[in-house]
Amino acid sequence: MDFSFSVCLEGLQTREGLPIVYSYGMPQGSVESVVRQTAYLHDRIIASAMRKGNKKSFKALVIMNCSSPSFRFPDRSIRKGGLDVVNKYYPWANSATTIFIGVPKPIQVFQQT
Repeated sequence: MDFSFSVCLEGLQTREGLPIVYSYGMPQGSVESVVRQTAYLHDRIIASAMRKGNKKSFKALVIMNCSSPSFRFPDRSIRKGGLDVVNKYYPWANSATTIFIGVPKPIQVFQQT
């Protein structure tokens, strides 16, 4: 069984005051389950930003650990429950900074410039 999670590291922030999110793998489950996971994560990001007085931007720095066995190309659940939900309800998240760690060698070949 694959294991994954995403968590807003509440209380931690970048120098610019952005909340930090750590993701180990990709969300799993049905579309409804991924919607709940996505909404909960973004609610925590917003709450963290508000506590720090950042009421204008709810972007976060996302650290994505790609070494998890659950890391894969987006399937229907991730597209409908994650990507579509972010596009509709949390569009600012699309311009956030993401740092990928543990990227498998075959994927690294495509990312090199």
